[in-house]
Amino acid sequence: MRLKVTEVFFSIQGEACFSGWPTVFVRLTGCPLRCQYCDTAYAFTGGEWRSFEDIETEVRRYGTRYVCVTGGEPLAQPRCAALLTALCDAGFDVSLETSGAIDIAGVPITPAALAGLIAIVEKGTISSTVAKDVFAKMYETGRSASDIVAADGLAQISDTSSLEPIVRRIVDANPDIIAEIKAGKDRKFQFLVGQVMKETKGKGDPKIVTDLMKAAIG
Repeated sequence: MRLKVTEVFFSIQGEACFSGWPTVFVRLTGCPLRCQYCDTAYAFTGGEWRSFEDIETEVRRYGTRYVCVTGGEPLAQPRCAALLTALCDAGFDVSLETSGAIDIAGVPITPAALAGLIAIVEKGTISSTVAKDVFAKMYETGRSASDIVAADGLAQISDTSSLEPIVRRIVDANPDIIAEIKAGKDRKFQFLVGQVMKETKGKGDPKIVTDLMKAAIG
C-alpha cells in the first residue's frame, strides 16, 4: 500500500505523554480544512507517493522507537489507519496528530480511552515512561489503560518500604560512584537513580526514589 507523503523528519515531540522524546514525524499530504492558524499549508498539496515499506525504512534510519503521523490532516488519506497499524506491528510506539474533524473510528484508541490514560498519569498511578508502553498496548489490543495497568502490574511503586531496599542495594554496589558524588560530581547521581528505575522496570516513583537516594548517600 502507498500514501502520499510531504516529508519525514526527526525532532523532539512537544505534546501529550510522548513530550520530550526524540521522534520521527511522518507528515502526510492533504487536508480538507483551511484553519486560519495553520502553519503547515505547504502539506495541502504535492507530496510523493511512498510505500509503507519505504516509509518504515526511512523511519528506522533515525534510531528511535517513537513515531508521530501528522499532516495536514493525516486521516484525510483513507490508508492512514493501516499505516499506523503497520508501524506498530514493526515495533514502533506510534501517535497520531489529528484535528478531530475526521471520524477516527478506524483508529483503535478513542478520545475517551486516551483521556483515561492521561488521567492515570496525572493521578500518579503510572509514570510517563510506563505510559508510553501502555499506549502501545492500548493500540495493539483495544483495551483500556486501567485494564492493562491492572493486568500487567504496572502501577507506580510509591511505598518507601519497597523502594528503600532497592536504593540501599544500588548504593552498596557502587561505592566509587558514591565517593565521586560526595566529592562534588553531582551528575553521577542521576545514574544511581536510573539504576533504581531500571530495577523497578520504570515503576518507581521518581520523586520518592530521588529523595530516598539523597538520604541514603547522606
